[in-house]
Amino acid sequence: GRVGHSPAALDAVRAAVEDARRGGRAAVVALFDHTRRAAELPTDAPVVCGWSGDRAMQQAVARWLAARKS
Repeated sequence: GRVGHSPAALDAVRAAVEDARRGGRAAVVALFDHTRRAAELPTDAPVVCGWSGDRAMQQAVARWLAARKS
C-alpha cells in the first residue's frame, strides 16, 4: 500500500478543523493509523489515534470521545 496521507485527505482535515473553529466548536481529529502519522496532519488540533480503521477501533474511539464530551 501507499505510505502517508493523500493531498485530498490532508485538505479535508484542514477544512474540517477550520470549519469547526469558525463555528466556535472545538476540533479533535480521529486518525486511524500509526501514531507517527499524526505529525503529518496540517493542524494543531488534538489527535486521537486508533491503530486501524476497523469497526471495533472506530467504536472504541467514538466511545472515548463521547465520554469526554462536555
